[in-house]
Amino acid sequence: MLLFESIKISLSGNVFLFFLCLIFLAGYSYYIYRYTIPNVAKSKRILLTVLRAMAIGLLLFFIFEPILILTGKETVKPKTLVFVDNSRSITIEDGSSRKKSILDAATYISNELKGEVEFYSFGTSVLTLNKVNFGKLGFSDPATNFEKVFSKVSKIENVASVLVLSDGVITDGANPIFTAEKLNIPVFTYGVGDTTAKNDIEIRNVIHNDLLYLNTPSEISVSVGQKGYSGKSVNVTLSEGGNTIEQKAVALNESGSQNISFTYLPKLSGERKLVVSVSAQQGEYTTANNKNAFFVNVRGSKIKVVIVSGSPSADLSFIKNNLEQNKNYTVKTVTQIEGSKFLEKSNIIQAIDSADVFYLIGFPNKETPDNIVNRVTAKISAKSTPFFFIYNADVDLGKLSPLKNELPFSIVRQSNEYIEVQPDIVDGKDKDALLQSSSKSPITEWNNLPPVLHSNTQVTVKPESEVLSYIKVNNTKIKFPLIITRKLGSKRSVAILAKDIWKWKLQTGSKENNIFDEFTGNSIRWLNSADEKRQVRVKTSKKIYSKGEQVEFSGQVYDDSFNPIADAEIKVKIIGNSETREISLSSLGSGLYEGALQTNKSGDYSFTASASYNNKIIGADKGSFSIGDVDLEMVNPNMDKDFLEQLAMQTNGKFYISKDYKKMVDDIAAFNNKKAKIKLETNETKLWSNTYLLVIAILIFGTEWFIRKRSGML
Repeated sequence: MLLFESIKISLSGNVFLFFLCLIFLAGYSYYIYRYTIPNVAKSKRILLTVLRAMAIGLLLFFIFEPILILTGKETVKPKTLVFVDNSRSITIEDGSSRKKSILDAATYISNELKGEVEFYSFGTSVLTLNKVNFGKLGFSDPATNFEKVFSKVSKIENVASVLVLSDGVITDGANPIFTAEKLNIPVFTYGVGDTTAKNDIEIRNVIHNDLLYLNTPSEISVSVGQKGYSGKSVNVTLSEGGNTIEQKAVALNESGSQNISFTYLPKLSGERKLVVSVSAQQGEYTTANNKNAFFVNVRGSKIKVVIVSGSPSADLSFIKNNLEQNKNYTVKTVTQIEGSKFLEKSNIIQAIDSADVFYLIGFPNKETPDNIVNRVTAKISAKSTPFFFIYNADVDLGKLSPLKNELPFSIVRQSNEYIEVQPDIVDGKDKDALLQSSSKSPITEWNNLPPVLHSNTQVTVKPESEVLSYIKVNNTKIKFPLIITRKLGSKRSVAILAKDIWKWKLQTGSKENNIFDEFTGNSIRWLNSADEKRQVRVKTSKKIYSKGEQVEFSGQVYDDSFNPIADAEIKVKIIGNSETREISLSSLGSGLYEGALQTNKSGDYSFTASASYNNKIIGADKGSFSIGDVDLEMVNPNMDKDFLEQLAMQTNGKFYISKDYKKMVDDIAAFNNKKAKIKLETNETKLWSNTYLLVIAILIFGTEWFIRKRSGML
């Protein structure tokens, strides 16, 4: 309810002058009606005096442009958002009565929690939930996406608290804790389900390379977990298209977890679906987690890496040796040794023209032939060939000029001085693909690498580029870039503004962790990402879907210059289960498109997408996905108590166990009472232009004139 806190009238002129004029006008009114011709009764003179004073007083009031200011006070009650898990995992029968616990808690909350309370169901999407219809919840969503919960919360105003009723098992989307923490809203979690480990065998994890090469063996590592089956012998199988590639008999050990390695030799290029499975045993709580399906991309040819160096160096030797160890790369070098002389005797022009990826080390220097610089530049500019650039003071800025538009930075001032520096990885880059390694703490490893020689050259980072690492000198952080990446349209590049990076190979950490080797490999994969070179790109949100889950497509369309096209037409033909379906993707603007397929049929599907603009075909893309191989909602039979507790703790909320909903409602009510806000609203009305006041002034003047006429006054 809105109550007026204050009522004020503001005048544009001096208030003292206004009242002085008002007194004068009142005196003037009294003066002109003190004596009248003809003489009238005293009561009539007083009435006329009052009318005249009111009329001219209102006119004076209007001249000073009065504004009426009303300040209202309203108590705004805080809002609680309640999210009820509607996924299939709530129907798991584990003795904890998940479904009943959630419905009892939701009903009690709706009856007892006072103030503004909004209910939503969540699973694959977030939907408004009418509290009258709690009993109609189907608990049938094929996935649980917590990320969408907090996306919804971020769009609602005046939220005091969030309550989540769930088993806490995430089967879709990212972990939402970081997003929830940024909202600065306490999250109360109510967990349902049993945390007791059941007798079970499961495929816990599969580690593999996403990108493989034809006829090149690759290792696939499978982690098998078990409880209650120590000493039992099981068969672990790797298969493709229903055909067994390799099978191993494994005796389950007492530790509860063990790794099994398979060797996969791809015989066909393209996207290939592989399945790892473990044979089911009698008495298992669930067999939904006994297999794991995944996709790999098999390339038909090896990546051609060409290293162009301004001179022989340790960096050149270490990078070359590292790359040559990978059988998926063919490595050629172009090494300048003196003037226009090169170490390689073979046709260096042919080598440059064959490059899929360039490594440019201290190139070009002042003696590098122009035809070599122009050849490399043309390959990078016209063919969008990605490159890794290692800058040192030997680089000649004049010779480098043709490449300046392709670099991720601009040189402001060159220096021949060097200082020893260590990397200082930028906050928030811990998930960057180039920095990943087998270390448990890759960023810590990066920040403790041996020093390298950083040129004192001053640079500015281009707007579309990203700095992955600055430098530190004797543990003093300095905002000079060390590692920069750039992604613009179909072009990609990585730059290191230092030499002697071979010293990173000498890191003092674990021998199993080698930042130098892994960074080199990560860079090649990132630079050679084929996805960035296509004008039409269509993909599904993921590769493996649960039965009944909506398949989401996203697309991008670019012209020949890789500028986005906003109004293209994209048709996607989907083939699977002996039927063909076609959908169209709708435009989101800026060259982005989306669409969805709804089907309840399990199986493997392939799709082809074609894009056209002005009746002209721009390009095509293809891919595949699978539905129903694994029911993700049934894979993990236990409540994820750790996640629910962490989500509550990180947001200053609280975690409650099943059936403890009465205390939970009391706690939330007490919290909300402290969060009630007083809202002040101010409303201004210009009285000097108010029609009603003008009408009143005219009526007063008219009344005075009427009385004077009736009395025969002059």
